[in-house]
Amino acid sequence: MAPRPTGSVLALSATTVDLGPVDSVWRLDLRGEGTAPVDVAVGASPSWLAVVPDRPRVNPGSDVPLVITLDRSVAPPGPIDVTVPVSARNGVGGADVRITASVDGPPRILSVTAAPDRVVRTGCPPATGVAQSTAATSTVTVTAVDETGIFAVELAAVLPGGRTTTESLSLGTATGDRSTWTGRLASAPDPGTISYTATVTDLEGRRSQSPGSLVVLPCPS
Repeated sequence: MAPRPTGSVLALSATTVDLGPVDSVWRLDLRGEGTAPVDVAVGASPSWLAVVPDRPRVNPGSDVPLVITLDRSVAPPGPIDVTVPVSARNGVGGADVRITASVDGPPRILSVTAAPDRVVRTGCPPATGVAQSTAATSTVTVTAVDETGIFAVELAAVLPGGRTTTESLSLGTATGDRSTWTGRLASAPDPGTISYTATVTDLEGRRSQSPGSLVVLPCPS
C-alpha cells in the first residue's frame, strides 16, 4: 500500500450529482487522504440548495458524509445546474461539485366547479305542500395537472357572517398527469355568498390556488 501524502489532503467520492426530476437528497463522501486532519470549506450555494458536511473535520483514513439537499418547493422551475466548490481550509485537495436536477413547476388548475352553484340556507322549516328544489349542500370538483403528482387538495371557505371552514377533497379519477378531486360544501345559516379557495399541493410541496363562490338563498316562502 502506498504511503499517505504528508499533511492535510481532502478527496471526494464523486464530483457530479444528478438529482433528476424526483430525488431531493444525495450523499457524497469526504475522505481524509493525508497524514493530518483536514478541515472542510464549502462554497456558496442558492438558498434552496444545501451542501453540508456531517462534520467540519475529516481525520486521516476516515470518511465524512457531504449531504446535498434540494428544496424543490422553492427551487425555480426548470433545469438546475449549480457548481459548489468544496476545498480544504488547512491543506490541499477538494473539488468543484456539479449538481443538476429538473424541477417541475406548480400544479396547473384546469377547473373549479360547484354543483349546484346555489344552495338554500340551513335551518329552513319544512314547507307544507311545496317541493324544495334547492339543495343544502354542493359538490365542489377540482381538476388539476402536475407532472410529479398531486399530494392533496383543500377547500377553505368563508361563510356569510365570517365563519371559516376547511375541507379536504377526495381523489376521484386520475389519468396520467391529470386528476380530479371532489368534496361536499355545506350551506350556511345565513343567506349570502360563500367564498372559497381551492389549494392544490403537489408531491414537491408546490401550491396553486383558485377561487370560487356559492350563493346561499333564503328559505323558500
